[in-house]
Amino acid sequence: MDWKLGQAKQSLSEVVELAAREPQRIFKRDKPAVFVVDFAMYEEFMDFRTEHTARSVADAFSELRTILARERYELPISPRKNRKSKFP
Repeated sequence: MDWKLGQAKQSLSEVVELAAREPQRIFKRDKPAVFVVDFAMYEEFMDFRTEHTARSVADAFSELRTILARERYELPISPRKNRKSKFP
């Protein structure tokens, strides 16, 4: 159901009650502003969002560092070799 902001303010308990059955859309100045949804739908959305949010490379490396520290794994580092530079 659609509500104007003023209507929703005056009928908040009704908006909340109806949101248990279906999302309630609230408009502010004739533009959609917010949806009121029941808590179960909100949790479902947050789970979906968490599962489908792309990880950044920084997050992946952070997770890798945590795993390596927990496993006490150390990456062997080869000794550095000095090479002649092509630039003076």
